[in-house]
Amino acid sequence: MKNLVTIFSFLTLVFACNSVKESITSTEPVIEVVGIEEVFAETNPCEISYKGGNNFSVSFYSEGAGINYSSKMKLDSIITRFNSDNSDPISNTIEPWGREGELDYKFLSDSSKNNTFLSFKKKICFEMGNDYLVRFKEL
Repeated sequence: MKNLVTIFSFLTLVFACNSVKESITSTEPVIEVVGIEEVFAETNPCEISYKGGNNFSVSFYSEGAGINYSSKMKLDSIITRFNSDNSDPISNTIEPWGREGELDYKFLSDSSKNNTFLSFKKKICFEMGNDYLVRFKEL
């Protein structure tokens, strides 16, 4: 029995070493050229498009213990900073809809300030895209 365990251990070690050796030397890394849209899709935490003319909402929802207030304060800060840095401020409405503080921030697109609106959406997505209990939606 002792010999059987020793042989089994030896064979396991040999096969494991061979598989590691093959994976290290098997292929060179492949670098692919991709378009900016594909890169943006991989780094877009909100999973929204950045085409003009789309209204945008940020929803704070609850799973039974209230909303993520730190994310709400972060959004308020982003709005304040963005509007103070730009001569053409973004307007929004806040619509409460739940019993635990749930609410929606709705941002309406204006065709005259399309580039400003797109950069605002990107800023929100990249700063808040992975926040808990927050949803992003184009309207």
